[in-house]
Amino acid sequence: MQGPWYTFEEVQELLSFNRSELLYQVDTGAVRPVVTTKQRPFLVFRRDKNQRWIGLGTCSYRGCLTLHSDSITSLIENGEIRLGKGSARLLEPQKVKNWSGRYPFKQLAPFDVLAEWSGSEWEVIELSKLAVTPLPLEGQSSTAFIGGLAKSAMQFMTKNDQALPDSKEMAKINEAMELYPYTWNFDANSKFSSEDLRIAASEIERFKTARTPELEEELQPVKQVLSRIEGKRTSQLHQLILRVLVDNPDTKSKDFWRLIQNDWESDEPLYDLEGIIVNMDAVSIEWRSLGYTDQSLKRASFGATVSKLKKKL
Repeated sequence: MQGPWYTFEEVQELLSFNRSELLYQVDTGAVRPVVTTKQRPFLVFRRDKNQRWIGLGTCSYRGCLTLHSDSITSLIENGEIRLGKGSARLLEPQKVKNWSGRYPFKQLAPFDVLAEWSGSEWEVIELSKLAVTPLPLEGQSSTAFIGGLAKSAMQFMTKNDQALPDSKEMAKINEAMELYPYTWNFDANSKFSSEDLRIAASEIERFKTARTPELEEELQPVKQVLSRIEGKRTSQLHQLILRVLVDNPDTKSKDFWRLIQNDWESDEPLYDLEGIIVNMDAVSIEWRSLGYTDQSLKRASFGATVSKLKKKL
Protein backbone atom coordinates (compact mmCIF):
# COMPACT_ATOMS: atom_id res chain seq x y z
CA MET A 1 0.00 0.00 0.00
CA GLN A 2 1.11 3.53 -0.71
CA GLY A 3 0.04 6.90 0.63
CA PRO A 4 -1.06 9.57 0.96
CA TRP A 5 -3.39 8.31 3.66
CA TYR A 6 -6.96 9.48 4.08
CA THR A 7 -9.39 9.49 7.00
CA PHE A 8 -12.71 7.69 6.62
CA GLU A 9 -14.48 11.03 6.20
CA GLU A 10 -12.13 12.01 3.36
CA VAL A 11 -12.61 8.64 1.66
CA GLN A 12 -16.40 8.98 1.89
CA GLU A 13 -16.09 12.24 -0.01
CA LEU A 14 -13.64 10.85 -2.58
CA LEU A 15 -15.83 7.80 -3.33
CA SER A 16 -19.19 9.54 -2.84
CA PHE A 17 -20.12 7.06 -0.10
CA ASN A 18 -21.95 7.56 3.15
CA ARG A 19 -20.40 5.94 6.22
CA SER A 20 -22.54 2.79 6.01
CA GLU A 21 -21.57 2.24 2.37
CA LEU A 22 -17.88 2.64 3.18
CA LEU A 23 -18.11 0.27 6.16
CA TYR A 24 -19.77 -2.31 3.91
CA GLN A 25 -16.85 -2.12 1.48
CA VAL A 26 -14.46 -2.51 4.40
CA ASP A 27 -16.41 -5.49 5.73
CA THR A 28 -16.30 -7.28 2.37
CA GLY A 29 -12.57 -6.62 1.98
CA ALA A 30 -12.99 -4.42 -1.07
CA VAL A 31 -11.28 -1.57 0.82
CA ARG A 32 -8.61 -2.37 3.42
CA PRO A 33 -8.03 0.15 6.22
CA VAL A 34 -4.82 0.60 8.19
CA VAL A 35 -3.98 2.65 11.27
CA THR A 36 -1.63 5.52 11.83
CA THR A 37 0.44 5.83 14.96
CA LYS A 38 1.98 8.71 16.81
CA GLN A 39 5.69 8.43 17.55
CA ARG A 40 6.14 5.42 19.80
CA PRO A 41 8.71 2.66 20.38
CA PHE A 42 8.26 -0.74 18.72
CA LEU A 43 9.68 -4.21 19.16
CA VAL A 44 10.62 -5.75 15.78
CA PHE A 45 10.54 -9.53 15.42
CA ARG A 46 9.99 -12.43 13.07
CA ARG A 47 8.26 -15.74 13.68
CA ASP A 48 10.01 -19.09 13.34
CA LYS A 49 8.35 -22.20 11.89
CA ASN A 50 6.67 -22.81 15.26
CA GLN A 51 5.29 -19.24 15.33
CA ARG A 52 7.60 -18.28 18.21
CA TRP A 53 8.90 -14.71 18.34
CA ILE A 54 12.54 -14.09 17.43
CA GLY A 55 13.50 -10.56 18.48
CA LEU A 56 15.51 -8.51 15.96
CA GLY A 57 15.57 -4.96 17.26
CA THR A 58 13.71 -1.90 18.51
CA CYS A 59 12.91 1.41 16.87
CA SER A 60 10.79 4.55 17.06
CA TYR A 61 8.14 4.94 14.41
CA ARG A 62 5.49 7.43 13.38
CA GLY A 63 3.48 6.37 10.36
CA CYS A 64 0.96 3.81 9.12
CA LEU A 65 0.63 0.15 10.08
CA THR A 66 -1.37 -2.83 8.88
CA LEU A 67 -3.32 -4.71 11.54
CA HIS A 68 -5.12 -8.04 11.46
CA SER A 69 -8.71 -7.79 10.22
CA ASP A 70 -10.05 -8.78 13.64
CA SER A 71 -8.25 -5.82 15.19
CA ILE A 72 -9.58 -3.45 12.51
CA THR A 73 -13.13 -4.77 13.04
CA SER A 74 -12.84 -4.38 16.80
CA LEU A 75 -11.48 -0.86 16.38
CA ILE A 76 -14.41 0.14 14.13
CA GLU A 77 -17.01 -1.46 16.40
CA ASN A 78 -15.62 -0.39 19.79
CA GLY A 79 -13.92 2.90 19.03
CA GLU A 80 -10.58 1.83 20.51
CA ILE A 81 -8.40 -1.22 21.06
CA ARG A 82 -5.22 -2.17 22.83
CA LEU A 83 -3.12 -4.28 20.50
CA GLY A 84 -1.63 -6.22 23.41
CA LYS A 85 0.38 -9.17 22.13
CA GLY A 86 -0.98 -8.67 18.61
CA SER A 87 1.32 -7.64 15.79
CA ALA A 88 1.41 -5.22 12.88
CA ARG A 89 3.55 -4.41 9.85
CA LEU A 90 5.21 -1.11 9.02
CA LEU A 91 4.02 0.55 5.82
CA GLU A 92 6.49 3.45 5.85
CA PRO A 93 9.85 1.98 6.94
CA GLN A 94 11.62 5.14 5.79
CA LYS A 95 10.11 6.85 8.85
CA VAL A 96 11.82 4.51 11.31
CA LYS A 97 14.18 6.21 13.76
CA ASN A 98 16.51 5.17 16.57
CA TRP A 99 17.06 1.61 15.36
CA SER A 100 18.91 -0.68 17.78
CA GLY A 101 19.69 -4.38 17.56
CA ARG A 102 20.61 -4.53 21.26
CA TYR A 103 18.40 -6.41 23.71
CA PRO A 104 16.24 -3.61 25.17
CA PHE A 105 15.22 -5.05 28.52
CA LYS A 106 16.95 -5.30 31.88
CA GLN A 107 16.09 -8.95 32.42
CA LEU A 108 15.46 -12.04 30.31
CA ALA A 109 12.19 -12.16 28.43
CA PRO A 110 9.19 -14.00 29.91
CA PHE A 111 9.34 -17.55 28.58
CA ASP A 112 5.91 -17.31 26.92
CA VAL A 113 6.74 -14.22 24.82
CA LEU A 114 10.18 -14.12 23.22
CA ALA A 115 11.86 -17.40 22.32
CA GLU A 116 15.15 -15.85 21.21
CA TRP A 117 16.96 -12.56 20.62
CA SER A 118 18.86 -12.25 17.34
CA GLY A 119 19.72 -8.57 17.10
CA SER A 120 20.21 -7.35 13.53
CA GLU A 121 21.73 -4.31 11.91
CA TRP A 122 19.40 -1.87 10.18
CA GLU A 123 20.99 -2.45 6.78
CA VAL A 124 20.45 -6.22 6.62
CA ILE A 125 16.71 -6.47 7.30
CA GLU A 126 13.63 -5.57 5.28
CA LEU A 127 11.34 -3.97 7.84
CA SER A 128 8.18 -3.98 5.74
CA LYS A 129 8.15 -7.78 5.80
CA LEU A 130 8.69 -8.18 9.54
CA ALA A 131 6.24 -8.05 12.43
CA VAL A 132 6.21 -5.29 15.03
CA THR A 133 4.36 -4.65 18.26
CA PRO A 134 4.43 -1.57 20.51
CA LEU A 135 7.34 -2.00 22.89
CA PRO A 136 5.99 -3.46 26.15
CA LEU A 137 6.87 -2.02 29.53
CA GLU A 138 8.77 -4.37 31.78
CA GLY A 139 8.14 -4.69 35.48
CA GLN A 140 7.64 -7.04 38.35
CA SER A 141 4.79 -9.51 37.92
CA SER A 142 1.96 -9.61 40.42
CA THR A 143 3.18 -13.02 41.61
CA ALA A 144 6.68 -11.73 42.28
CA PHE A 145 5.30 -8.56 43.86
CA ILE A 146 3.15 -10.56 46.28
CA GLY A 147 6.10 -12.84 46.96
CA GLY A 148 8.21 -9.80 47.78
CA LEU A 149 5.59 -8.51 50.17
CA ALA A 150 5.50 -11.93 51.81
CA LYS A 151 9.26 -11.88 52.37
CA SER A 152 9.07 -8.37 53.80
CA ALA A 153 6.32 -9.53 56.13
CA MET A 154 8.42 -12.48 57.24
CA GLN A 155 11.33 -10.19 58.06
CA PHE A 156 9.01 -8.08 60.18
CA MET A 157 7.63 -11.18 61.91
CA THR A 158 11.13 -12.45 62.64
CA LYS A 159 12.07 -9.19 64.34
CA ASN A 160 8.92 -9.31 66.43
CA ASP A 161 9.12 -13.02 67.35
CA GLN A 162 5.93 -13.92 65.47
CA ALA A 163 5.17 -17.30 63.88
CA LEU A 164 6.64 -17.78 60.40
CA PRO A 165 5.20 -19.80 57.46
CA ASP A 166 6.19 -23.45 57.48
CA SER A 167 8.81 -24.84 55.06
CA LYS A 168 6.23 -25.90 52.45
CA GLU A 169 4.70 -22.43 52.29
CA MET A 170 8.16 -20.88 52.03
CA ALA A 171 9.05 -23.22 49.17
CA LYS A 172 5.91 -22.17 47.26
CA ILE A 173 6.75 -18.48 47.69
CA ASN A 174 10.34 -18.95 46.49
CA GLU A 175 9.28 -21.12 43.54
CA ALA A 176 6.73 -18.54 42.39
CA MET A 177 9.28 -15.74 42.53
CA GLU A 178 11.82 -17.78 40.54
CA LEU A 179 9.32 -18.75 37.84
CA TYR A 180 7.71 -15.31 37.50
CA PRO A 181 10.39 -12.76 38.39
CA TYR A 182 8.83 -10.06 36.24
CA THR A 183 6.53 -9.55 33.29
CA TRP A 184 5.91 -7.38 30.24
CA ASN A 185 2.93 -5.05 30.10
CA PHE A 186 1.75 -5.10 26.48
CA ASP A 187 -1.30 -2.91 27.07
CA ALA A 188 0.43 0.20 28.42
CA ASN A 189 1.81 1.38 25.08
CA SER A 190 -0.55 -0.22 22.53
CA LYS A 191 -3.75 1.85 22.47
CA PHE A 192 -5.32 2.79 19.12
CA SER A 193 -8.56 4.71 18.56
CA SER A 194 -10.97 4.87 15.63
CA GLU A 195 -9.53 8.30 14.83
CA ASP A 196 -6.31 6.49 13.86
CA LEU A 197 -7.98 4.62 10.99
CA ARG A 198 -6.69 5.49 7.52
CA ILE A 199 -7.12 4.27 3.95
CA ALA A 200 -4.26 4.44 1.46
CA ALA A 201 -4.53 6.28 -1.83
CA SER A 202 -3.42 3.06 -3.53
CA GLU A 203 -6.40 1.25 -1.95
CA ILE A 204 -8.80 3.86 -3.28
CA GLU A 205 -7.26 3.53 -6.74
CA ARG A 206 -7.39 -0.27 -6.53
CA PHE A 207 -11.06 -0.09 -5.60
CA LYS A 208 -11.84 2.27 -8.47
CA THR A 209 -10.04 0.19 -11.07
CA ALA A 210 -10.98 -3.27 -9.78
CA ARG A 211 -13.68 -3.68 -12.42
CA THR A 212 -12.01 -1.98 -15.38
CA PRO A 213 -12.24 -3.68 -18.79
CA GLU A 214 -8.43 -4.01 -18.87
CA LEU A 215 -8.33 -6.03 -15.67
CA GLU A 216 -11.28 -8.13 -16.74
CA GLU A 217 -9.45 -8.96 -19.96
CA GLU A 218 -6.24 -9.77 -18.11
CA LEU A 219 -8.06 -12.17 -15.80
CA GLN A 220 -10.21 -13.78 -18.49
CA PRO A 221 -8.01 -16.91 -18.96
CA VAL A 222 -8.16 -17.56 -15.23
CA LYS A 223 -11.91 -16.97 -15.14
CA GLN A 224 -12.39 -19.51 -17.90
CA VAL A 225 -10.52 -22.05 -15.81
CA LEU A 226 -12.50 -21.16 -12.70
CA SER A 227 -15.78 -21.51 -14.55
CA ARG A 228 -14.93 -25.15 -15.19
CA ILE A 229 -14.49 -25.87 -11.49
CA GLU A 230 -18.13 -26.51 -10.83
CA GLY A 231 -19.51 -26.07 -7.33
CA LYS A 232 -16.11 -25.45 -5.76
CA ARG A 233 -14.75 -22.31 -4.17
CA THR A 234 -11.26 -21.39 -5.26
CA SER A 235 -9.03 -19.45 -2.91
CA GLN A 236 -7.25 -16.29 -4.01
CA LEU A 237 -3.91 -18.07 -3.65
CA HIS A 238 -5.13 -20.76 -6.05
CA GLN A 239 -6.20 -18.03 -8.44
CA LEU A 240 -2.71 -16.53 -8.24
CA ILE A 241 -1.17 -19.94 -9.01
CA LEU A 242 -3.58 -20.33 -11.92
CA ARG A 243 -2.38 -17.02 -13.36
CA VAL A 244 1.18 -18.32 -13.26
CA LEU A 245 0.07 -21.60 -14.85
CA VAL A 246 -1.72 -19.82 -17.69
CA ASP A 247 1.50 -17.98 -18.59
CA ASN A 248 3.84 -20.88 -17.81
CA PRO A 249 1.96 -24.12 -18.59
CA ASP A 250 5.10 -26.19 -19.15
CA THR A 251 6.98 -25.10 -16.04
CA LYS A 252 7.75 -27.88 -13.58
CA SER A 253 6.04 -27.73 -10.18
CA LYS A 254 9.36 -27.39 -8.37
CA ASP A 255 10.11 -24.18 -10.34
CA PHE A 256 6.78 -22.53 -9.54
CA TRP A 257 7.88 -21.64 -6.02
CA ARG A 258 10.70 -19.48 -7.38
CA LEU A 259 8.41 -17.88 -9.97
CA ILE A 260 5.93 -16.82 -7.32
CA GLN A 261 8.67 -15.68 -4.94
CA ASN A 262 10.28 -13.57 -7.66
CA ASP A 263 6.89 -12.04 -8.41
CA TRP A 264 6.33 -11.28 -4.71
CA GLU A 265 9.76 -9.66 -4.39
CA SER A 266 9.16 -7.51 -7.49
CA ASP A 267 8.10 -3.87 -7.14
CA GLU A 268 5.55 -4.46 -9.89
CA PRO A 269 4.18 -8.02 -9.54
CA LEU A 270 2.58 -9.59 -12.60
CA TYR A 271 0.56 -12.27 -10.84
CA ASP A 272 -0.21 -11.16 -7.29
CA LEU A 273 -2.61 -8.50 -8.50
CA GLU A 274 -4.39 -8.12 -5.15
CA GLY A 275 -1.20 -8.13 -3.05
CA ILE A 276 -2.34 -11.10 -0.98
CA ILE A 277 1.12 -12.53 -0.16
CA VAL A 278 2.34 -11.22 3.18
CA ASN A 279 5.55 -13.20 3.50
CA MET A 280 7.32 -15.96 1.60
CA ASP A 281 10.46 -17.90 2.41
CA ALA A 282 11.92 -21.35 1.72
CA VAL A 283 9.36 -23.03 3.97
CA SER A 284 5.94 -21.46 3.44
CA ILE A 285 3.78 -18.81 1.79
CA GLU A 286 1.88 -16.61 4.25
CA TRP A 287 -1.02 -14.90 2.56
CA ARG A 288 -4.02 -12.81 3.48
CA SER A 289 -7.31 -12.96 1.62
CA LEU A 290 -9.13 -9.77 0.70
CA GLY A 291 -11.45 -10.69 3.55
CA TYR A 292 -8.40 -10.35 5.86
CA THR A 293 -8.12 -14.05 6.75
CA ASP A 294 -4.49 -15.02 7.41
CA GLN A 295 -3.50 -18.38 5.91
CA SER A 296 -0.38 -20.37 5.13
CA LEU A 297 0.67 -22.92 2.51
CA LYS A 298 3.66 -25.11 3.33
CA ARG A 299 6.19 -25.89 0.62
CA ALA A 300 5.75 -29.59 1.32
CA SER A 301 2.14 -29.29 0.11
CA PHE A 302 2.83 -26.83 -2.70
CA GLY A 303 3.77 -29.35 -5.40
CA ALA A 304 0.57 -31.32 -4.93
CA THR A 305 -1.46 -28.09 -5.07
CA VAL A 306 0.17 -27.02 -8.36
CA SER A 307 -0.31 -30.49 -9.88
CA LYS A 308 -3.98 -30.49 -8.89
CA LEU A 309 -4.55 -27.04 -10.41
CA LYS A 310 -2.72 -28.04 -13.61
CA LYS A 311 -5.37 -30.66 -14.22
CA LYS A 312 -7.98 -27.88 -14.30
CA LEU A 313 -6.38 -26.20 -17.33
